[in-house]
Amino acid sequence: NADSYTIGDDTVGTLTITQVDLTIEMANRTLPYNGETQYGWNRTDEGKETVSGLVNNETVTITYTPASGKTVGTYENGSYDTETLVIKDGEADVTENYNLTSATAGKLTIAKDDKTITVESLSKSWPYDATAHTWKKYTVTYGTEVIEGTEGQVEFTLSTGDKVTITPTEKGANGVKNVSDSGANSFTWEVENADSYTIGDDTVGTLTITAKEVTVSVADKTVEYNGSEQKGETTYTFEGIVSGETATITYTPSSGTTVGTYDNGSYADDFKVMAGEENVTANYTLKTKTAGKLTITDRENPYEITVESNGFEEVVYDGQLHTAEGFKTLEFEVEGQKYTVSGLTTSDISEKNVGEYTNTISGTAVVKDAAGNDVTSQFTVNKVEGTGKITAKEVTVSVADKTVEYN
Repeated sequence: NADSYTIGDDTVGTLTITQVDLTIEMANRTLPYNGETQYGWNRTDEGKETVSGLVNNETVTITYTPASGKTVGTYENGSYDTETLVIKDGEADVTENYNLTSATAGKLTIAKDDKTITVESLSKSWPYDATAHTWKKYTVTYGTEVIEGTEGQVEFTLSTGDKVTITPTEKGANGVKNVSDSGANSFTWEVENADSYTIGDDTVGTLTITAKEVTVSVADKTVEYNGSEQKGETTYTFEGIVSGETATITYTPSSGTTVGTYDNGSYADDFKVMAGEENVTANYTLKTKTAGKLTITDRENPYEITVESNGFEEVVYDGQLHTAEGFKTLEFEVEGQKYTVSGLTTSDISEKNVGEYTNTISGTAVVKDAAGNDVTSQFTVNKVEGTGKITAKEVTVSVADKTVEYN
């Protein structure tokens, strides 16, 4: 019944689909320093990006550059390229249905490495040799990473690529020469990007000079018996003294008079070593002191002495008793030394009648020196027996003449 109506102007309403607000936010990331360029989370890292506002399981694609950095610090240089935002519902592009209100890039924080760096200077010992010694040998430890250097190596590269540079100091640089110099193998060190590391406690080794062991000795000496006190060698020889240095000590040689071996030489406690004007005795230990022995042997040609018993000169019988007793002498001097003979006796002569008599020597000669030492083996004792002679007295017999008258 349209004709029954007056038709006016219609008003057409509008159906509007408004854009949904969309926010994208990337999570922040913290990493320990490793010496390399590191990156924050990326869109491919599951669960690290939060997209708020999507409906119907629509998907978002957008170009994202994560924050990046190398040394310790916080980096906010990541970014979303909003011009590349595409939202799809299946194959349909529904980007226009969204209003990207914010796209917040994640921060990257590179934290100081909690692995500790330490440096150790190694220890070494040398016997004294008048030379200054250094031992520039180090071990660098970085967490579980241990880098052992060679002697003289002062640069070490960590697994992070950063270099550790060691500078020897004091005795570590100048060395030790004398026993008294012994001490710390000192050093300092630095590492590239030092703020990125945890620095531990260093270990300082010791450089030690030990006393050099030396010996002193005197050669043995052999001489023939000569009755005098004789002495062994007096020249001593050191073994182990550094070339160019001079060692001295007071030595009293072995001594003896009679046949035998004497080991009575002795050293005083005044061992000294000089290097020019410098006393370097403290750098030595006198380990052994060997005195020279003196051996006095029997004479190849014994001394000869003659013991002579007393006698008396030839006499003419006179009715008197003539005697000769004992020896002319039992004391002798040979090469300035005095000796006494004992052990002999004489038969002695005591006669008045005509005859030839001998003062016989009997017994075994014993020769002793002035100190009472038996040195018989060094002598040939000859014996000369004294004699005495009483000759007959010549007499005459006569009768006086007599004159008488014949009767």
